Amino acid sequence: MVASPGDVPPSGRTPLLRRSLPVSPSVPTPYSTGFRAIRPPKRAPPVPQSVHFPGYVGPRSVLRRTPSAVSFGLYTDAETRARSVLRITSHATFDGLGHPLPGGLYDSRLGPLDRDAPACRTCGNGYMDCPGHFGHVDLCVPVYHPLLFNEMMVLLKAKCLHCHLFRLSRQDIKIYEAKLHLLSIGRLHDAKDLDARIAQLAEGVPDDD
Repeated sequence: MVASPGDVPPSGRTPLLRRSLPVSPSVPTPYSTGFRAIRPPKRAPPVPQSVHFPGYVGPRSVLRRTPSAVSFGLYTDAETRARSVLRITSHATFDGLGHPLPGGLYDSRLGPLDRDAPACRTCGNGYMDCPGHFGHVDLCVPVYHPLLFNEMMVLLKAKCLHCHLFRLSRQDIKIYEAKLHLLSIGRLHDAKDLDARIAQLAEGVPDDD
C-alpha cells in the first residue's frame, strides 16, 4: 500500500479515518511518508515474568514471613540461560540507518531503548513499564570474572603453589573457623571482637565477661 499527501481526506472526514486506521502516538501514521505506508507494530502478547524468573510471584506480592537468612552468589551457566531471553550473536549494534540489529546488544527483545521505540517483544510493555530483560553471550574460552579478579589474586597469593593449601598456621586456621562459625549462627559482634579477645588472652589480661 502506497500513500501520498494528496490521499489525505478532508478535515471533515477525519473521524472516519481515525476509526478505520488506529494510530499509536509513538508511531508515524500511514500518511507520514510518500514512499510506503508505515503500520503501527503489533503489540507482543505479555509473557509472565515467572517464565524468565522462577519463583517470581508478582510486583504486588507481600512478604508474609520473616526471612531467616539472606545469601548472595553468582548465577551458574544453567541459571543464566534460564533467565536469558536472547543469545547475543552479533557484534554490531546498529545498522546504517541507526536501527537496532537483531541479536545485538540493543535487540528489542531486551526492552525499548527510548519513549519512541516500539513495545518490548518479550513482555509487550512500553518504555515506561518494561523492566528490561537479560541476555547472554556464549564465550569461546573460559575467562576471569572481572568483578572477582582482585579476590582471586588474594586467594592465589595466600595458598601454597605445591600443595595448594592455605599458607596459614594451625592457630590461624582455628581462629578463622571460629569466626565463620560465629557468623553462621548470627553472632556478628562476637566474630568481630574475636581478635581482640585472643590478644587479651595472649597478654594475660582477664576478660571482662
